[in-house]
Amino acid sequence: MNAGRLSALLGALILASAARADTEPAPADAGICDPDAGPCAPMTTKQLFDSKCATCHGVDAKGKTKYGIKHKIPNFTTKHWQTTIEDKEIKEKINGGVTDKGKKVMPPFKDKLSSEQIASLTAYLRSFGP
Repeated sequence: MNAGRLSALLGALILASAARADTEPAPADAGICDPDAGPCAPMTTKQLFDSKCATCHGVDAKGKTKYGIKHKIPNFTTKHWQTTIEDKEIKEKINGGVTDKGKKVMPPFKDKLSSEQIASLTAYLRSFGP
């Protein structure tokens, strides 16, 4: 193929690609939801955990973040943690937050998350178990 034909073919591909990008909607997970563009898809439980919890607890729920180590956040993946805490207590901690020696180490999420989201996060934490 000569250079002129190759250049023309590449130009056509670039134009076709640009036109396609203008007409196809971005995938739902392509970025931040724009409420002005229509209803937003609800977050998955993993997305909820990653956005609200992983900063301190780690995406792997082991608590090995800088904050987690400093405040001795438990490793949710251990058999000990999974067997010594009840779902009711997990929900209470998510709802009301956690204090240590009178200092708030985890904020309450009762006004930020629905009871359904808290229940799904509780079940999600169980999925980290051994």
